[in-house]
Amino acid sequence: MVRTETQDQFSSTEEARLARFRRQWQPDGSHDHVVGDDRLSESEPKKERVVQYNRNFDIQKYKAVNALQFTNPELYQQRIQALDAQTLENLETALGERLNASISKRRDDIENGHLVDRNTHESLLDMFKRGQEWRAKNGSLPHDQMREAAEVIGFTKVDRVFNDENTPIGTMMFSRSEPGRPGSRYQHNFYDVFTLKIDEKGERYNEAQRFVTGLDPKEFRKKMLQLLDPTYADAYNPKLGIPLDTYMLMHPIKLLPGTTKYTSAEDLHGDFHIDSKSLPLNIYTETVRRMKPYGKYYIQSLKDDSDNIEEGDLRFKAYFNIAEDEIVNEVTEDINNNVVFQHADQEQVIRRDHIVRSGNQAMRIVQTACGESGDSGSQTAYSVAEYGQRCKTCGQPEADNHYHCPKTSCSKKYADETKLPANMRTKKCSCGFEFHCE
Repeated sequence: MVRTETQDQFSSTEEARLARFRRQWQPDGSHDHVVGDDRLSESEPKKERVVQYNRNFDIQKYKAVNALQFTNPELYQQRIQALDAQTLENLETALGERLNASISKRRDDIENGHLVDRNTHESLLDMFKRGQEWRAKNGSLPHDQMREAAEVIGFTKVDRVFNDENTPIGTMMFSRSEPGRPGSRYQHNFYDVFTLKIDEKGERYNEAQRFVTGLDPKEFRKKMLQLLDPTYADAYNPKLGIPLDTYMLMHPIKLLPGTTKYTSAEDLHGDFHIDSKSLPLNIYTETVRRMKPYGKYYIQSLKDDSDNIEEGDLRFKAYFNIAEDEIVNEVTEDINNNVVFQHADQEQVIRRDHIVRSGNQAMRIVQTACGESGDSGSQTAYSVAEYGQRCKTCGQPEADNHYHCPKTSCSKKYADETKLPANMRTKKCSCGFEFHCE
């Protein structure tokens, strides 16, 4: 039997909490985002824009890790390898969302009873929670704040189910994300499928996949009821004032092996992608492979000098512009001509004139599933969890871009300096430690 994760005390408690949350910003408790209702826009709060990729996060992370070269070289090697892998993965995921790729995929490991980032080993649930709190304070509309709170609740259920040893391998959790109302940062039409798998070493893990769909929200809901859970809508109570898109993020559908006709996320996608104007998976996968040298070239600028904002911006914009303006078209033409791809790792020559030309072009602004992405001065993260990553020195969220003196005997903490001219940034700590930046 298909079971929706709505039929328990956890769900009713969290729904009541969100209902109270809604009344805080709409005192009469009225609701305007249920089936058949018109969607009303809201005015934009005058706070920092919430966009898709935050280069400031990269700058501060590499600044902190780079300083370890002089104080703890062994720890530096451990941290830099994990950070390089995480940054490259972030770039590739952001590229997939900008290209409207039909699928993006990641692996989450299971450690100490929770799903964790496979590069940093930090709890994803903790990152989601901290990220949601930070976004609520830094630019999210009230309706979007509810969506982000609901995203945390929904992922809590995924985390709980996949960390239960009695959950059978092959179990899928289906999470629907409808486009938000006009003015919302979330305008894409997609869904996530989380699948419990086991690797060759016997380790259980979550394979998270995101799919774009061309079905309009009403048609998608009909398919959900017909194909996944006929009782899904029965538990929805509009009197609580919780918008329908928020409700669905809160309540993923659990699909147990043998209780559904679907055996994989890709199999399920066959019924839910109709007429999607998305980039095919084979084109996206090959584009990502060809773009790895450019991603590493951007990362190298952060390792060489994270404070060189101009060079970092140049390589960052070149990465996306080259992918979108050139590589995607090349891959599409190759596939149409039945070219057999050679996947052996080959060192691609990066031409400096190519980087300069592409990096000086403006990036187009696009709406992605996790916010706005384009050529702005405050590119931000692709996931709410990105805003919740914890500083390894003090344990506080990294979202404010603070950093610390790496000298072990010093407790000095510095506020964000990425918007300051290079000649005004801190070069030397009061303890005497030099940051080795220009």
